Amino acid sequence: MGSALSACVGGVSGVLTMLAFGWPDWRACLFMVGLFVLPVWLLVLLPLYVLLPRQSCLWRPFVCAAFGAGSGAILLTIFFVVSPDAPLAIIWIFLPIALLVGGITCLFGAATAHYFHGTRTV
Repeated sequence: MGSALSACVGGVSGVLTMLAFGWPDWRACLFMVGLFVLPVWLLVLLPLYVLLPRQSCLWRPFVCAAFGAGSGAILLTIFFVVSPDAPLAIIWIFLPIALLVGGITCLFGAATAHYFHGTRTV
């Protein structure tokens, strides 16, 4: 639950940032942000929630935010390198948004992990 909510918070932050910078259609913004929020959630937050013990140093909010921002930047760069329709010259337009979305997603996930993660009994 907490990791999915984190992905939603990150996605909303990306859409609002794009709208603040003049993108006219919120649906197009949501689609573009969603292309990167889902992989960051699946590759970073969900494994953190499932595999890492709560005492790990990776659960510190700013450490997790750095990993999220890095994941967002790496995924965006891979997308631009692999996609024939996305010219690499315009990556600089989207890179700050990818960093912001990935960072906020993981920051929210780490900051609220104590509430959603709970303790497991075996």
